[in-house]
Amino acid sequence: MKILVLVLVHIAFGICPGGHMTDEKLKEISNVLFNLDVNNVFQDIELDYQGNKLFKEVKQTALEKPTFVSLVLLLDAYKTGNQPNLKNRQIAFLNAVMQTTIMDRTKTFLENNKKVYDLRAKLNRIWFEQYQRSKKNPYMSSGFQHTFVGELNNGTVGGLHNWVSFYKKEDNDNLTYKGYTKSKSLNSGGKNAAILDTVFSWKNITKSRGTVFIGTSPELELALYTICFYACPNLRCPVKIGGERFNIQTYKFKKTGLVGTAHPVI
Repeated sequence: MKILVLVLVHIAFGICPGGHMTDEKLKEISNVLFNLDVNNVFQDIELDYQGNKLFKEVKQTALEKPTFVSLVLLLDAYKTGNQPNLKNRQIAFLNAVMQTTIMDRTKTFLENNKKVYDLRAKLNRIWFEQYQRSKKNPYMSSGFQHTFVGELNNGTVGGLHNWVSFYKKEDNDNLTYKGYTKSKSLNSGGKNAAILDTVFSWKNITKSRGTVFIGTSPELELALYTICFYACPNLRCPVKIGGERFNIQTYKFKKTGLVGTAHPVI
């Protein structure tokens, strides 16, 4: 009875109730994965928090790492909308991230906690399978498109929680940085990163709050979001990196069981 009450209290406050993946396990694995992020490029980024552009400089070498190369190519494919090309680049991106130590550790963690037994297939389904978000809007969406690419629908900006996508759009002059409301610095295992709660406009449509990791690799973001999606979808998932605690919010699209969105909360 006490366990049931505790679970209901957690759900009422939007907090992950635990299960096999307890709060402590989630905090521990998030820190482990951050420390394993050999493709972290925060040191290659210069930010201007008060400037007209958030990204003052990103060294070209930062985006030459294999998972970044595949991510940039995939982001470009979403611009053209060429479906065969898009599918090939989705496969290439998954191939690249699945070769990383981070995703190998994620696979083991999810298997040990009885959540996922074929991680690559699950990633392909929950992140890339397309669906309609509403009957009124025939536009096809996906968890990856919403979270990593960003979407413009009915005069609103949806998602866009990836710093590479943010940087690329800002660099192409169709995204205007308007400041931030909160920030958090992350430091663990000799690596640094940041989380910003930004205000920006994309193609003249303003988004008043949009959180992004800064300097982290695509595989780390995908791993953290996926773990939290399986641990406690629609609730806040407890994360700890170094001494910093924060949450990751994921939403499961009810009709499909796929990722609706995912982002850090500070």
